[in-house]
Amino acid sequence: VENTVGIGSQMFWLRGLRGLRGLRLLRAAAKIQRIRIVVSTFIKVLGAVGEVLLVGILFYFIFAVMTVSLLGGKLFYCTDFATRDTPSPLDPYYLLGTGNINEDWCRASNRTINTSVYHSSLNISVPDWQLNTTWTADLTRFDNVIQAIWTLFQMATLESWSDMMYSYADATEIGEQPLTNANRAIDFFFIVFIVIGAFLLLNLIIGLAIEKYQEISTSKDGMSPLLTEEQQQWLTIQRLMAATSLTTKYQPPSRPARRVAYVLVCHPLFDRFILACILANVLVMFMTHHNEGFVWSTVLSACNTFFTAVFLVEMLLKWMAYGVKLYFKDRWNVLDCVVVVVSVAGVVVDYSSRDYQPILAFLRIFRAVRVFRLIVRSK
Repeated sequence: VENTVGIGSQMFWLRGLRGLRGLRLLRAAAKIQRIRIVVSTFIKVLGAVGEVLLVGILFYFIFAVMTVSLLGGKLFYCTDFATRDTPSPLDPYYLLGTGNINEDWCRASNRTINTSVYHSSLNISVPDWQLNTTWTADLTRFDNVIQAIWTLFQMATLESWSDMMYSYADATEIGEQPLTNANRAIDFFFIVFIVIGAFLLLNLIIGLAIEKYQEISTSKDGMSPLLTEEQQQWLTIQRLMAATSLTTKYQPPSRPARRVAYVLVCHPLFDRFILACILANVLVMFMTHHNEGFVWSTVLSACNTFFTAVFLVEMLLKWMAYGVKLYFKDRWNVLDCVVVVVSVAGVVVDYSSRDYQPILAFLRIFRAVRVFRLIVRSK
């Protein structure tokens, strides 16, 4: 139509209709079953949260009207035209001494500055310089309801909302530049909005969307609404295969010494004792802190040596009971072995010399890996 009729420059915005050509992709996407399922699920979830969205818009409208009444036209400030790309308010105390910069003073535009309160107090003359001012404001303000809703939604995303709140607390009167902390009471208003508009409404919409998704999943006998029937069957089979695992069964060794180690390692009390040592070792690691006394550091070092010895004996007993080859077939045993080797190296360096402080500090970091031994014994 635009090309045929020849629309003038005043109707250039109609050229944006060309962007609707991208909707042609939906025709191709509609033929793909996976995309149809995702779009249909999205439409169902969107319909469920529609009423909550209307309530949220109502609350945002109420807060927007209130902010327009409280801050409308009060966030403009005077800035140097030379710094218009990164504007910042001029200092009224530096230029005026007393009072505040207002719109009439700022719109006087080009003026010659040859003194300031600061330089006058020091009896220092200032060379003449030109100050070309402009009356401006940031985009995030509350001059009308639409702009206020946009600004409030930006704050609700919690992206630098506290910085925005502090800047709004500088608002004074219409036609006057904001002053630092001139209206601190407005902070409570924005805190209430964050609680309602961000923590309550947005999370409520997300929660309802998740609940609707679960309802759709339940109506399909627990299957995901985003998967086709063939995909769901394949996923179910994969889950069954992943849940099915072989349990390693160690055979009792024939040699008497190894048999004794096997009986000891397989006894339930042995696992409980090792678990208690791991928990106690974690507790000891919690007790370390900066500027430890000599006695406290010695006690913690002795405890670390004791637990390292216990874990080393545990590993050696399992080597005797299961055999080294079968022991390392279990990946968790490999983790246990790494932890024990690092712990033994740390104890050796700790007691051998103080010249290896960087290495000692590096090895002490790996003591925290012992916490992962709890995963081995978790069900």
